[in-house]
Formats: sequence, structure tokens, C-alpha cells
Amino acid sequence: MQVRFKTTAGMAVAIAICALVGAAQALAGSRPFDAPSSLSSRTALSTSILATPLFLPGEVDLASLGAGPLTNVGLAGAQTTSAGDGPHMFIVDDDHAQCPNAAFSRIQDAVDAAPPGSQIKVCPGDYPEQVRIPKNDLTLFSQIPLQAVIRAPLVMTYPNSIVTVNGATGVTIRHFTISGPYTFGSCAEALDRHTGVRVINGSATIYGNHITRIRDVNPALFGCQDGIGVLIGRSFEAQVGTAIVRNNLIDLYQKGGVIVDGSGSYGWVTQNDITGEGLSNIIAQNGVQIGRGASADVDHNDISRNQFARALSDDTASGVLLFETDAHVSTDHNDVFQNGVGIVIDEGTVGLTIAHNDVDQNLNDGIDAFDGSSDNLIAYNKAFNNTPFDCEDDTTGPYPPGTANNWLKDMGLTQNRPGLCKKAS
Repeated sequence: MQVRFKTTAGMAVAIAICALVGAAQALAGSRPFDAPSSLSSRTALSTSILATPLFLPGEVDLASLGAGPLTNVGLAGAQTTSAGDGPHMFIVDDDHAQCPNAAFSRIQDAVDAAPPGSQIKVCPGDYPEQVRIPKNDLTLFSQIPLQAVIRAPLVMTYPNSIVTVNGATGVTIRHFTISGPYTFGSCAEALDRHTGVRVINGSATIYGNHITRIRDVNPALFGCQDGIGVLIGRSFEAQVGTAIVRNNLIDLYQKGGVIVDGSGSYGWVTQNDITGEGLSNIIAQNGVQIGRGASADVDHNDISRNQFARALSDDTASGVLLFETDAHVSTDHNDVFQNGVGIVIDEGTVGLTIAHNDVDQNLNDGIDAFDGSSDNLIAYNKAFNNTPFDCEDDTTGPYPPGTANNWLKDMGLTQNRPGLCKKAS
């Protein structure tokens, strides 16, 4: 269950203190994952709070704005599916206590032995190993939800993911606890990213898992651009991936919750609970990041607590970060709260849809369209209790009120220019 707190004077003091501490550090974590250091900053237009007229009678049904109550989000909505033992069932038990008939004590050994199309049942236990899945249509599931723990081993090898789907299609990973922390020793080089689940040139369904603590064991390295819950494709390595990420709890990550990256990659990210660390002066986390030509549908998620103490910085944490893509991306019916910026529409985003989201209690704007974005439809969202603005657009273009993005029937109390969001009564 999510517990929400209104921003208080005490929180404001904490933000100010952390900002002073953070300003004295050499931070590596204030950019999007894999972003070049030359990522340009935004252009500010206005700092005044301007009002927009109320909705006219019959102009829009106010009840239709935002996401509405979200149900069956996260692990609470994950359904347990039993499967009987059969000729294509491979059973794993680390100590043969719960499943004495298990033929394997390591998950990777079962994967190596199973032909495509098999099921791999993993009984409760602790499995410190990297699992690499190169075969089509394998289904791996925890016999009892979350009680089979796939844990980062002491020494990891490239690709540094706890579970990797590589070159296989139709893979299912269901009901595991997939956990770090990992040990690395220095900020990762370009090819040394650490992830909970990674999809490389293949496709997978990632369902009902708790993906947690994907971070370095050493807090001194929390500023490294590393530690991703789920990574689908990666532009830097010319890799693409496709995945359904559904009904997972993803928390305690170092840099990001779910990332879909690169042209040709696609993610359906739905009904997840994606929870960041909270206020940090070390690294700017992003709950969901879609970029570099990737496409995605991001809907019906709770995304919260991705916060960066340098609240006045252009480089800030975000609930949802959309950047450098003109592919199909729809971000809708999400509850995005207590982040730095709720939803960032960054430079190079063209023609995306951001609709029917509830965006509230974010520390550094609710919905924010950066200079360099264009032709994005921002519609039927509710944005309240965000500072300094519920709605912000720094572009110039043909849409009323002179922006490059189309704001349509959104509701918010504060904005950086007139005409973005209708002011609630």
C-alpha cells in the first residue's frame, strides 16, 4: 500500500540542506541513463504563476480527467498460475527440501538442459547465480510466489544482469524475487551496466516479480550511472529488445526502474509499482525512461519517490522521462507522485501522447515539456500540488498558447504561461 504525505516545511528544509551538501559533490548521477555529458540544458521562459479560465459548462467531464483509482497495481494484482509436472517440466531446488524430486539445484543447469518450450519450476530457496536464457518459449516460475530468490552472485560477468534473455523470444519470468546488491568496486565503464532483468535481441514477459536492490553494495558508489531494475534494449550496444513488464514491484534501484532504449525496442510497462529511493543528493533516479527512438506503452503504474536534492538543477530526477524519440510512445493512466519532476517531455521527443495521468506532489514540476520537444499531445491530465508548477512548457510553436506541444483539456492550479492547464475551482 502506498502512503502519501503532503509536502511540509520540514521537507522543504531537508531539500535545502541536501542541496547544499549535493552542490559540494562531484555527481555522476544527474543525467538520463547512458546520456552523454553534453546533454543540453533547457530554456526557461517564465517564472510567474498565470491563471487559465475554468472549463466551460459541458466542455469536459471532470471525472474523466486523470487516471482515476488504480487497482491491481504491483504484486497485489499478479495472479498465481499453477502448472503440473510433466515431460517438459524441469524442477529446481537448491537444497531438495521442498522439492525432493528436483533434478537440479541451480536454475542455469535446468535452463541448459531444457529444450525450447519447456517450463522450469523453481522451488523456494536462495539462488546466487546469473541466469542466462538463450532458448525460445521457456517459462521460468517460482513455485511459491517470491520465495525463489535469484540473487546477484559475488562475482558477475558481462552482461552484468542477474537474469538475461539473450537472442530468445517468448520467454516468461514469473513470480521471483530478483535481488542485488552487486559488488563492482568502481563506477561502471560503458559495457559494465548492472541490471536485474535485461532483454537483448529477444522478447520476454516479466510478470509478478519483486525486483529489488539493483545497486552497488558500497554506498560510496551510489552516484554511478548504474543499477537498473529492467533494461529492454540498449542503443549504446546496438541492441534491441521487446518486453511486457507487468504487475511487478520494482524498488531500491540505483539509477532507474524500467528503461526501454534504442530504435526498434518496445516495452509495455503496465500495472507496476515502481518506487525510488526518496530524496537523494547523490544520484537522480528515473522511474521509467523511454528514449533514443524506443517505443512504449506506459500505463496504469504507480511511480513514486524518484527525487534529487538539487531541486533547482536542470538535471533532475523524474517519475517518467521521455526523450529523443519520435516513435509510438503512450504514457497514460499512471499515478505519478512524490518525484522530482512527475513527467519530463525532454528535447527530441516528437509526437508522443501523455494523457489521463494523475501527477501530484512532485518537487520540481508536475508535467514539464522542455525546449526542443514538439507535437506531443498532453491531454486530460490532472496535475496538483506540484512545485513550482503543475504545468510547464518552455517551447514556442503553433499550438495555443504559442507552444510547440498540444495541451488539451488538462487541469492544474499553476503554470508557467497562460493556457496550459485549466485552473480548478
